[in-house]
Amino acid sequence: MAQAEPSHVTRGRVVSARSREGLANASLEVLGAGDSVMSTTSDSLGRFVLPRASGASWTLLVRRLGFAAQRYSAEQVAAMGALLIQMEPVATLEEMQITAPSYGTRWLSKQGFFVRQKEGFGKFLDSATVATRRPTSLQNLLRAFIRGCTLVLVDGIPASIAGIELDQVLAIEVYESNLAAPPRFYNSEEHMSRCGSVVVWRVH
Repeated sequence: MAQAEPSHVTRGRVVSARSREGLANASLEVLGAGDSVMSTTSDSLGRFVLPRASGASWTLLVRRLGFAAQRYSAEQVAAMGALLIQMEPVATLEEMQITAPSYGTRWLSKQGFFVRQKEGFGKFLDSATVATRRPTSLQNLLRAFIRGCTLVLVDGIPASIAGIELDQVLAIEVYESNLAAPPRFYNSEEHMSRCGSVVVWRVH
C-alpha cells in the first residue's frame, strides 16, 4: 500500500488531563488501513510537529506509558487545527513488597513447626527470640528446660546438643511432658507426667 502524501503539518501538545503538564515522549502515529504511515514523539514540554496525511481514512493514535491511548479520526484532527491532546492516567497498582520465605522458613514449615506453634501446646523459640535472651551457649539457654529425663532431639532425631553453636540454631520446641508433645516427640523412657522433650532445629 502506498503511503499518503502529507499536505501540511499538524502542530500540537500532549498534556496530562489531570495536571495539564506537558507529557514528554508520547508516541504519535498516523495510521492508514492498519499500517503506520508516519510517526513522531513529543518533546520535553509535550509539543510535537507531525506531517498531516491527505485523505479521510486515516487515524491519529497517541500513546504514552501510564496513560490511556487516544484515537482521533482525520475529521477530528482537521476540526481541531492545533491539537491539545489531553491524556487520562490509567489506574496503577499500589506498590507491593513481595518477600519470598527463606529456605529455613520453608524447611521449618515442612517439618510442621508452624502448625505446632499455632496449636500452642509447647514453648517455641525462633532464632530472633534466642538472640534476645543473649545466652552464652545452647546448653545455657536450655538449662531451664532440660531435666535429667528430658528427651533431646536435634532435627527431630534423638541426639546430643554438644557442639551445636547458637548461630546454628534455627528454632527450638519445648514440651514439658508427653501430655503436650506430639507423638513424634514422645519421651518413652519415663512417665509422661514427669519428663518432656526438647527439639532443636538447626540451620541447613
